[in-house]
Amino acid sequence: MSHQRRVFVAALLFFLLALSRFMLLHQIEFDPDEVWNIWQTFGSPSQIIAWTPYDWPPLSFLVLGGWQSMVGIHPLILRVLPTLTFLLGAAFAYRLAKDSYQQESAAWGAVLAYGALGYIVFLSTNLRGYYLLIAIFPLVLWLVKRYFETDKLKYGVLLGVAMALLFYIAFTAVLAFAILGLYTLLFHWRKVLRWWLPGAVSLLLVLPLLLDKALNQAGRRAAIGSPDLLPYPQAMLDLFQQFTGTLFPLWLLIIGICIVWLLWRQRRFSNRLLFFAIWVFATPTFLHIFDKWLAFFQARYMWWILFGIALLVGWAISFLPRKLAVGAVVFFAILNFVPQPLDDYRFGLLPFEKYLSAVSDDMRPGDVLVIDPNCPCGRPYQWDYYSQVYFPNGLAIVDTPSDYRRVWYLRADGWEDEAFRSQVEQGRIASIFQGPWNFLIRLYVGPPDAAGIPFDNGLRFHGVDVVDEDGNLIPGLLAKREGEAVRLRLWWSVDKPLDAEYSVALHVPGGDGLFMQSDGAPQLIHLSPVANEPLPQSMTQWQSGQLYVEERVLQIPFPTNAQDYDIYLIVYQWWDGQRISAPGQDEQNRLKLLPLSIKAW
Repeated sequence: MSHQRRVFVAALLFFLLALSRFMLLHQIEFDPDEVWNIWQTFGSPSQIIAWTPYDWPPLSFLVLGGWQSMVGIHPLILRVLPTLTFLLGAAFAYRLAKDSYQQESAAWGAVLAYGALGYIVFLSTNLRGYYLLIAIFPLVLWLVKRYFETDKLKYGVLLGVAMALLFYIAFTAVLAFAILGLYTLLFHWRKVLRWWLPGAVSLLLVLPLLLDKALNQAGRRAAIGSPDLLPYPQAMLDLFQQFTGTLFPLWLLIIGICIVWLLWRQRRFSNRLLFFAIWVFATPTFLHIFDKWLAFFQARYMWWILFGIALLVGWAISFLPRKLAVGAVVFFAILNFVPQPLDDYRFGLLPFEKYLSAVSDDMRPGDVLVIDPNCPCGRPYQWDYYSQVYFPNGLAIVDTPSDYRRVWYLRADGWEDEAFRSQVEQGRIASIFQGPWNFLIRLYVGPPDAAGIPFDNGLRFHGVDVVDEDGNLIPGLLAKREGEAVRLRLWWSVDKPLDAEYSVALHVPGGDGLFMQSDGAPQLIHLSPVANEPLPQSMTQWQSGQLYVEERVLQIPFPTNAQDYDIYLIVYQWWDGQRISAPGQDEQNRLKLLPLSIKAW
């Protein structure tokens, strides 16, 4: 293959790897641990180090802190970090496989098999330190191979630095170091003493971290339990199902075919086959046996096994005829786009991103959010993070609905505290909502004037809202152009059942008569988009203690002149035109609602 063609193929395959991850970034939500990781980085480097938990080194937090300081804290842009980092790991994996098998197709087969494993898809889109581990580990293995094959000191120094990086990312990286030792014993046992150089460099670099954890954070330790283990056969099947994801049966078949194919081609059980057998199968067996003491038999602690599976696949591809090898590369490229059960790898998921983003579009200044006492709706640090993302001007979360007019009520449907729910609903009407049953956010709207203005006939007027065609409130002074419509919502209740029907009029006086008017019986509307209960057709059916909303439109003439007007409310008896009195009316029994300014040329 020519150099230009090789570059084109590499660019295409890396693009496909990136695309397979980028397609997922808007479909997933952060779990609580991811949010906590981000939240820990809202500080200076020294603060990030001080806030690092006792069981994690600080490097992954510092990397994340540097990334979010450059690109911002929105979830979508933060998720780009593990994906880009994985592409580096894929490049290191290619170099190792190419050096090991001396074949382009085998190298790309290993890289794409690595990317297609379900747990790798998860780790390469998950914002915890493991995304750094799966990227750097192939580099470490390549440096081990180079160092022991060439005996060059520079590779020994670089290997020590890379091993230290793994340790500064996660302490569980020490499990992966066993694979490095196994490789040396099987392939370079005569040079095993040459580990002194990378070992010394690595120890020198990690010593400050070890001392810091031992001396300064010992008091912060907490007991961590390990889940109860399944019996060995079931535990291994469960582990490999987590590793492979959606296509578990297919991956079992692939691994089985690779082993049989390699045994047939090798004609004997070689050191390389022994190496992969111990790496992929014996080490999890060992961890299962000793889990009572080690507590490491969990997929997130055995991420290093996944690269062994990928290299095993690449080795098998290296013995295929050229056309079949190319077909295998295409096959594994396609597997990268198979949907994976990413939510199954997370816990405590709540749809903050999907629904808070939608709520932020509808929230208005003065709105508040209340959370039902019985709702398991996230942790304080999650709310602190998402409030900064979607409500940069602040999100008012209050303990009680009190006298707030617009209250967003978050609850798990069916789990509500009924007394609290009654407080929210008192004097308010249910309106728009977002979210599923366990994260249901609904807007409850009260009238502009809670006390209201009583009319002599028993009607009580609770104020007016100016809204657009979609029902969104329009704040500020009412200014319109000629030919536009003025859409108003009138809020009503009754102090007692009415004994007759009444008419309601909106008058805009101008010149010697009326410039605009809307006249007739109230035309009630639902504020909730899903409400289907029938509204009263007659004012005599209105009930005390209920709020009623009607919507009216005043159409501004075209053409007209620029002028300032006033909008008045009138309630009258339709049968004789007599107007009903109320406090605050003028001498014509009109109640002034709003000033209206019309601009025209």
